[in-house]
Amino acid sequence: MRDLDSGVGELVERVQITPEKIDRAIAWYCSHKDSICMALPLECPGVTYGKGWLASLEKNMQLWRDGDYSLLLARAYIHGPLTRVYVLLRSSGQLF
Repeated sequence: MRDLDSGVGELVERVQITPEKIDRAIAWYCSHKDSICMALPLECPGVTYGKGWLASLEKNMQLWRDGDYSLLLARAYIHGPLTRVYVLLRSSGQLF
């Protein structure tokens, strides 16, 4: 699991995050929400994504949509976690 997490961290660090990429991450979440909910809790070293995380994520996404969230915060609290969730779901075969 540690290799998976470090790989995700490197991926997030290398990728130039733009507002469009935040919007695409949100769109991906919306189209895969049911799969994500069924897979929870998801764990990687240092963090567990549970049901409470979904409420927080949706609040953060709404702040982004309303223009009340900086790109830096969106990267940390929307794009980064959704990237990790995507990798976790793909690696476990729960997402095709």
